[in-house]
Amino acid sequence: MLKLKFQILVAGVLVFLIIIGTASAAYLFIKRTSQQGEKTYMMRSYPQTPTTTGWKQIVIPKFQISLNYPNSWIAELNQDGEIAYFTFDTRRKDSAGEKEMAGFAVTKLSMFYGESFENSLHDMLKDNQKMIKFGKCQFTISGGDCLKLIDQEEWIKKTDNFPIQTSYFILLSNNIFGISWGQNGTFDIVRGVGPQILSTFKLTPPDKTAGTSSWKMYTGKSFSFKYSSDLSIQKQSENEIVWKSEITPGNFSTDSLILRSKAMPFDQPKIIGNSLLSISKNAVVEQINEEKTITLDGQEAKSYIIQCGPGPDCYYHFIYFKFNDTYYELINNIAGGGLENRFQQLLATLKFTPSSPAGRDQNQTEKLVWNVPTGKLPNSIENGIKNAVLKLNSKANQSDNYLSVESVIVSTISANWAIVNVEEKNINPAVQRTGIFEYLLNKTQTGWEVIRSSDPQFCQTLKMAPEDIVGSYPTAFYLNCK
Repeated sequence: MLKLKFQILVAGVLVFLIIIGTASAAYLFIKRTSQQGEKTYMMRSYPQTPTTTGWKQIVIPKFQISLNYPNSWIAELNQDGEIAYFTFDTRRKDSAGEKEMAGFAVTKLSMFYGESFENSLHDMLKDNQKMIKFGKCQFTISGGDCLKLIDQEEWIKKTDNFPIQTSYFILLSNNIFGISWGQNGTFDIVRGVGPQILSTFKLTPPDKTAGTSSWKMYTGKSFSFKYSSDLSIQKQSENEIVWKSEITPGNFSTDSLILRSKAMPFDQPKIIGNSLLSISKNAVVEQINEEKTITLDGQEAKSYIIQCGPGPDCYYHFIYFKFNDTYYELINNIAGGGLENRFQQLLATLKFTPSSPAGRDQNQTEKLVWNVPTGKLPNSIENGIKNAVLKLNSKANQSDNYLSVESVIVSTISANWAIVNVEEKNINPAVQRTGIFEYLLNKTQTGWEVIRSSDPQFCQTLKMAPEDIVGSYPTAFYLNCK
């Protein structure tokens, strides 16, 4: 068994740890017993590679950092509190026939508040006389800094402390991390490729948009966002859209998501004398659990999480922002497990639409604007869907109106089905858009066709559409289908 030993600083205290691996080994010199007797082997380093491009990445979620390692290696991450342990298997064997393995530990030590990274380390180690010597690492950290422990003999003698085994100290986003090499391994990771691995350390914030690829898309005149597939629009006017969740077929929840807009600022939640008439005639603000300023796609917004009453399960998240001289209020019902996380995912997908000059867009054909990013779809699918949308009988036939395709979702189950989000606009940007539409398309032998709700066979056709396009309950999209 490979025992990877670590002596690590945790909040300034030296901790000794042993991690069990999968191969036997010793430290700088390795001794093994075989039928031929005991032999001693000098450890060698794994050589550096010309580049780290193409290396695998491994993320420490709790620390929100990541590192890369050679593509041919196998890496394992184990985390215990504020310590993350890495073990690496190079998939090679040394001269004794043992697997080449090594490891190190990453410890989150403290926050950086001072003007000097080095002074912060001395303070953390209670080294007021600065007896411990640090030097610059032989590698650079993108977006951060790195110091290497050079000498601690004077500090050990005068303070009677155990030696510090943390070799490197890395500063990333005001957090100090310590790196301790495993004392046992079948190759010396301190030299060669080890520091090259450390040079890849970087911040890796969690991707809040993960899991939203199959969500529906709302596209307005000023911004767009994705929303969960179980929601459907139940009420829509020029200044308000209400989404509800279908709990069972035909049985919808209370208002799950509300978007409102107007020319004047909205009244924001207050505890005293503020009733939530926009949600319920009886609901009032009982407590503001959180109030802060956030950023949505680079734009400042105000965020409120409120507890309301009467009743124990009344929680809402309010977002207020202004864009293109219009004020917006976005309200989400978060009374339920996971609903706040889902709303955070929605906010992460929100993208504002830059103002465009008067006249048709450069991607506009005679009656159609294609706002789907280039390369998002294969040319054959893109051209087929364009032609299908152009055939629609709508007000776009009027000289001043045109259709704008904002997004296309193609089924991952069957590439013959898609949903297209379309807006009807006027060439004069001062004229409000006429409507927002979500079309279901099917590819037949004659090409892509829009499946109209007015078609006699519409509901039968809808039953054939894959679930990742229409969801588990088609009536959430088309209420006339029973």
